[in-house]
Formats: sequence, structure tokens, C-alpha cells
Amino acid sequence: MIIIDSKTPLDLFEFGVICYCLDAKELSEHGLVINRMNEFEYLIGRIDFMPDETPSTKDWLFDRYHPGMIWRCPEALKEALLDQTLLFQDIISHWLRADESIGLINTAFKVASLTLLNDYFPRKDLVIQSLNTIFLTESQLLKEIPLRQSAFFKDQYEGQWIISRINVSLLCLVQVFYEATNSTLKLISEAFMINELALLVMKDQFNEMEWEELTLAQVLLLKNVMQQSCSHQELSEAFKQAFRVYPMTDVQNWMSPLKLNLNK
Repeated sequence: MIIIDSKTPLDLFEFGVICYCLDAKELSEHGLVINRMNEFEYLIGRIDFMPDETPSTKDWLFDRYHPGMIWRCPEALKEALLDQTLLFQDIISHWLRADESIGLINTAFKVASLTLLNDYFPRKDLVIQSLNTIFLTESQLLKEIPLRQSAFFKDQYEGQWIISRINVSLLCLVQVFYEATNSTLKLISEAFMINELALLVMKDQFNEMEWEELTLAQVLLLKNVMQQSCSHQELSEAFKQAFRVYPMTDVQNWMSPLKLNLNK
């Protein structure tokens, strides 16, 4: 699972990727799991255990009385979702304001069945992998980093980066400073989301390169080339899909949960 903060924008969730939010105590003591089912629909499960590196052995994975819900984005909020101003905490807030016992119902929510929750949240996937703080070298290949996991690496100038493989065709790059003695993590840059489509968009510079075969140095080069292009040309829709930049003020919130799975 990918650990997120409740301040994560909803449009940052990728389809089919399981995320875990711990700071939602109002709804679940053990946190919530989230899976984006389609562009405007999210499945949310209220788990009944604290996840760690091994799958839970409990018979019941979800709350017995209120296991989960489906949230469908109302028409009036779709633009805010796509503009990344609608946050996961907004869903939590909307749910808390509903009270079915007195007839106050939020029609954006629908009760999720256990069958649906078990299909979208398999037991084997409800685990949190520790973030390995051993630094990779920039000569290593992208395919050496497992899907839905993150890794540290250093560039040729000793700069420190975290690379996260969100899914098979999407990654996130953030420059950081990690101090091992106290396990402190400081943010240095914005977050750069790069899609495999970037190789096609920048085919003149990256002709015939395979996504999985890119070295981490080439991933950084791809990021640099696309970042420079942002200020020199009008961006096509394909470019916008292939490369997105998120400001440090937002990334600071998203990065805070990493403290939960840093190796001490």
C-alpha cells in the first residue's frame, strides 16, 4: 500500500492503486484504505487492524458494522477534483456531516459490500513495506524498483532523491535530504510525476528507449528536459498527461506519512 495524508488531492490517486490513510481517526481507529475505481468514484474501506509488513491473519479485515463505502463525486465538485483542490479530507468531512439516524443523508455515498471490498483490497496487498534507506546508484534500472514501492538514490552530484513507482507506467520523483542518525527527512524540491507517455512526447531526445530499461540517471534527465520545456513552449494535452509538477507546500503534507515506514 501507498501511505497518504488526508490532505492529498483526490486527483492524485491512480486507478487500481491501494492507498492507506491513518489520520482519519474520526472514521476508523485503524485508518482507511482507498482505491480509485474510475475518474469520479472511490472505494473506501474501514479496516479493523493495524497494517504492517505481513498480511493480517484476522478473520475480519473490515469493520463488521460499517465496513466501507463508495463515494461518487457530485457534479458540482468534479471541476474542483480535476483542479486538485478537492482533498481526501473533504470526503471525510462530507461523511461526518451525514447522519442517517435523523435523515441527513449524503447522496454521494453508498454502502460498499464486503465482497466488493475484498475484491479491491486483497488481504495480501494490505501491507506496508518499509522504506529501504540504502541508497541506490543512478546507474541502476527503473525495473529494479518494485511496483508500488519507493527507494532512495543519489545522483552524480550526491543529491538525494526518492523515487516512487505508483504503477507500471507512472513514477514520482522528489529531491530530499535524509539524515540517518535521527531518521529525519527534509524536502528539497517539488514532486515530479512522470508517465511512460513522456518517452513518446520527448521522442526526439529519447528515441526507442524502453520505460523499464531506463536508468535512474535517464529518469532524472527526462525530468530535467520536460521541466525545461514547461517554460519554453505551449504545452500539449499529451505533455500535461505525461508530466505534472506539484508544489512543495502540497508535497510537505504528502511526505509526512513516510515517517511511518522509514527504517530506523
